[in-house]
Amino acid sequence: MDRRITKTKEAIQNAFFQLIEENQTTKITITKIAKTANIDRKTFYTHYNSPTNIIVEFCEQKTKEFFAHLEKENFFDQPLNSQNVFSAIYELLEKDLSLYQNFASHSVYDSFWEKFKEICVQNATEAYAKKLDISPLSLDIYVNYVFSGVISVYRRYLQKDNPYNLEEVSQILNDVTFYGLTPILEKK
Repeated sequence: MDRRITKTKEAIQNAFFQLIEENQTTKITITKIAKTANIDRKTFYTHYNSPTNIIVEFCEQKTKEFFAHLEKENFFDQPLNSQNVFSAIYELLEKDLSLYQNFASHSVYDSFWEKFKEICVQNATEAYAKKLDISPLSLDIYVNYVFSGVISVYRRYLQKDNPYNLEEVSQILNDVTFYGLTPILEKK
């Protein structure tokens, strides 16, 4: 991609996310984004149709980073090591924690979480289909179940002031994903 296009898109994204964090509002106009990015509205529309398109593109970038991290850690060669998944999610969220807290707190940003889940499910399903002897239906249910639950817990965590830190939440999710409910049921 042309460097000028990349720089302009980065400026638009940075302006949008800056406005989200500064204003703590969901009503961010294209005019305001363009002004903050130091571009005109026409330039905005050359690259995006709406602020939702910014969120979707950002999500696609972050999901690529997430799966690149998993590939680097050889996760798909060792699919039982769920700690790699939660380590990657932790690193992703930690970089822009306040932004993700805003995304989790306002339903207008649901498109981010839905797109993130969709891409994760698609990539994980493709990776596991090659490695596991399991029916496509079973694989689809398992992968959707895990990612839906994991994303739901992170969103809930990000929406509230929590006594737990992100690392603790990641560890608990890792334990639940790998061991299920058996350890807590056995304590009963």
